[in-house]
Amino acid sequence: MTSLRLFLAVLAVLLAQPANSDELRPGYLEMRQTGPGAYNLLFKIPARGEDLRLAIYVKLPEGTQDITPPRASFSEGVYVERRSIRWDGGLIGQPVTIEGLSATSTDVLLRLGVEHILFGFDHLLFVLALVILVRGWGRVAITVTAFTIAHSITLTAATLGFLNVPGPPLEAAIALSILLVAVEIVNARRGKPSPTARLPWLVAFSFGLLHGFGFAGALAEVGLPQHAIPVALLFFNVGVEIGQLIFVAAV
Repeated sequence: MTSLRLFLAVLAVLLAQPANSDELRPGYLEMRQTGPGAYNLLFKIPARGEDLRLAIYVKLPEGTQDITPPRASFSEGVYVERRSIRWDGGLIGQPVTIEGLSATSTDVLLRLGVEHILFGFDHLLFVLALVILVRGWGRVAITVTAFTIAHSITLTAATLGFLNVPGPPLEAAIALSILLVAVEIVNARRGKPSPTARLPWLVAFSFGLLHGFGFAGALAEVGLPQHAIPVALLFFNVGVEIGQLIFVAAV
């Protein structure tokens, strides 16, 4: 009889696992800016069955207004909510929290749609100039990687508060870096000696240190989770590198 009770108890625990496993799947919140002070929100959380959801909710800053009514649906074990909101002045620097997480075992992944500041035209123009100047896929890959390593160093140092460069002189220096490589392209086409063409990785690394401060300014506007700064920096740099490689491949 004791063995039967033990078997039934274990069976009950196993049958209960699918419901509890819902809380082990992370939720997903995406906020994408569509205009001044306007955002589209996509919130996905694990569902329990066809019409039940985990009791976690997005709490937006006070004063946030809905542009369109929220739209919610259940699809393949996931509760999906879409909203268009407006907050005068923009949400940068404002708190956005997830309520109800303490009562569950799940986490929520947050993605901000800020591609327009992660890759400004200045950084892309510099990479484009390097691609035009350097010949051969291998040299291009080494040059772009040197650029990434360099801006990762100053990005990390600036984000952690070890270094600080004023904005206006930095922007002027970044613009001059693009101008310098552009002049080197013209010189190379005219057959003149070009130190940048001979050692492109060194030039990319040197000016990459400047561009890193520019990335740090963009990242400061987005904000970093204080409990996970190293991870956030890592994935920011990984995203920048992937974006650069995609751009280089397209060019």
